[in-house]
Amino acid sequence: MELFVLGLNHDTASIDLRERLFFPERELPKALDALGEVPELVERMILTTCNRVEVYGVAEGALSQTLESVVACLGRHRGLDPAQFDGAFYTHTAADAAGTSSGSPPAWSPCPRRAPDPRAGQVGLFHCQGRAVHRDRPE
Repeated sequence: MELFVLGLNHDTASIDLRERLFFPERELPKALDALGEVPELVERMILTTCNRVEVYGVAEGALSQTLESVVACLGRHRGLDPAQFDGAFYTHTAADAAGTSSGSPPAWSPCPRRAPDPRAGQVGLFHCQGRAVHRDRPE
């Protein structure tokens, strides 16, 4: 089993694509249910903000096949051709975080360049296994 994040953000995807993949809170349960149809995906969570959409998951079996299935599922769920995603998604794994995948130093970060500033009013929605948590202030 392998922990991963698959996502796109303001650096990797156009605003049009990010808007089409954004999940309002009311749609998150259906999106998670759709991802549940990917047999290799044994655990899943969606993070969606104004600047990014990420799927955190645990893959059982071949990671590349799981990632392809997740991308295809997102495309079907939003009525998009996966070809529109060409080069928009990034992936990171637990091995990346530990620095063990390539022998290089850890480089894993869900948002490679900058994190949202909570003082600017940006809101993140986390949804995992049917439960949404709304967070709009730092703790």
